[in-house]
Amino acid sequence: MSSVILELPATAPSRRQDPPHLPLARRRRNLAKVAMSILAEHWRAPQVERAMAVFDAPGFASRWWQRQAEALMHSDLDALARATTLLEAVDRLRPGGLVECRVLLGEERWDIWVDTERRLPIAARRR
Repeated sequence: MSSVILELPATAPSRRQDPPHLPLARRRRNLAKVAMSILAEHWRAPQVERAMAVFDAPGFASRWWQRQAEALMHSDLDALARATTLLEAVDRLRPGGLVECRVLLGEERWDIWVDTERRLPIAARRR
């Protein structure tokens, strides 16, 4: 009986990714710039006040599991959808693939979470 070894072709990343040896601060800055460019693709002149890439997935997830439970308890469907979306994203994405941004759109402040791999804003909350 012969055995067959299947080799999957190496997939080239569709977007430039930072090498893992870069210092964390530099990787955070690069990912924040990516998130800002993604927001600029979707909104006219967004003013990004702060952008923070999520590298601590367990800490982020524990905070959002708590918020998901609170949303269920209070029947807050907007918060439930946001928490569920963010929990799924942080589970699916590589470290730093999710960026939390505080953005000024017009005269309103928003928290917007950006999936840098799919290049989409995936959740938002008015502040």
